[in-house]
Amino acid sequence: MQSVERVRDTQSQTGLDRKQRRKNIRGDFDLVEPLSVPHIAIIDGFVTTTSTVNELACILKSAGVRRVDVWSIARAVKSD
Repeated sequence: MQSVERVRDTQSQTGLDRKQRRKNIRGDFDLVEPLSVPHIAIIDGFVTTTSTVNELACILKSAGVRRVDVWSIARAVKSD
């Protein structure tokens, strides 16, 4: 089921730091249809700064979803 869609094109997140990514992704998504579920899982193949999944989670929570999980295959880590 796809209940959220991207409503705005933004520049690539590649090369942006955490703060820039958060600002870049803000307002990119909107709810397509009402939700009547208490729990949703977001599947993201590769999580870097979590900006995208956090934005999606905020949209879902504001629509009444009580719990949002994020499932991912890989997670970027900051190297020293």
